[in-house]
Amino acid sequence: MHNSEFHRVAVLFLVFLSCACIREWAKAFIAVKLGDPTPRSEGRLTLNPIVHLDLFASVIVPLIIYFSIGWFFGGGKPINYNKNAFKNPDKDELKVCYTGLLSTLVLCLFVIVVGGMVIKVTGSADLYQLIREMIIPICVLLTVFHSLPIPPSDGAILFKHYTKMSEETYHNLSRWGIFIFLFLIFVFGRVIFGAIALVSQPFILLLNLIT
Repeated sequence: MHNSEFHRVAVLFLVFLSCACIREWAKAFIAVKLGDPTPRSEGRLTLNPIVHLDLFASVIVPLIIYFSIGWFFGGGKPINYNKNAFKNPDKDELKVCYTGLLSTLVLCLFVIVVGGMVIKVTGSADLYQLIREMIIPICVLLTVFHSLPIPPSDGAILFKHYTKMSEETYHNLSRWGIFIFLFLIFVFGRVIFGAIALVSQPFILLLNLIT
């Protein structure tokens, strides 16, 4: 691996890890606020990225995908919560899921606005490239994939709620979730990441307007 490629992989991994970490922390935070102490007792109410790492989903899978199709995809260690500890179990579980989905978009917009103003003042081309080519696509990627109704994503839990799927059926589907994700990525990866690039365009436009 050339130094330039190693540098790109390292930066992509750090951006991915940061986005995934903030996403999992946001879900832990809202779960605790809604009355479930589980994330706090498991040490997940922190922005320490090590706590949110999963060896398979956060390291092995992203590296395999990168060297296969040239981009990153993976996830953090899922937040454990007991929905029965919530005041309104079903409604509050939906809030946790929506928090997970929206957190990466909010993070993306925050980075665009703050980073855009810094770029406007400093004229930093490196920061512009970092936001445009890495942070925006990864935030969009995490949001889109976690929206899919494939366990254990937030989208799958939302789908379970709105279709009144039984817990048994959901549990059975969960066994195949990671394999479905990997199948989609390796078979339709280039199409999917091309679509992610298109979805990223409004965010890039906003960045360009600010800078």
